[in-house]
Amino acid sequence: MEEEQICREIWTRWVPKRGQSTVLQGELLRQIERLRHEAQANGNRNWCRDHAFFCAFLDHTLLDSGVLSPEEGERLHGVLVHLRSCGEVAHRYHRGELTERELEEDYHGETACTDDAPYDLVRGAVVRFCQAHPAPIPYQPRPDIRH
Repeated sequence: MEEEQICREIWTRWVPKRGQSTVLQGELLRQIERLRHEAQANGNRNWCRDHAFFCAFLDHTLLDSGVLSPEEGERLHGVLVHLRSCGEVAHRYHRGELTERELEEDYHGETACTDDAPYDLVRGAVVRFCQAHPAPIPYQPRPDIRH
């Protein structure tokens, strides 16, 4: 089965219309797609601690799962660090903590990664996790997460 089809099935089965999933596989997919949407649709204007949590949770869960080679794990980690960095820069910029000049000089003007490739790489790791763990794994939604 191709990756797109697997993602559609996970989304349909385990991602609710609103809020967090109660199944880990669905929550992993939901989180990377929330990160993609925030960057591509909003330019990370609404970046908050929820998004930073998603980066850390995806990184920790996927790296600890054993489904990635060390090289794949390094790539995944690098992507998630970059996505978080962009979001944190956007947050600081939109709060007025960075000037336009500082944004350009220090961060090359990047507040959001809008290319699909990094999100697709993480999504691919989520699919591999789901293939290695086809039975639903319970996930306890966090009451402090709003997105």
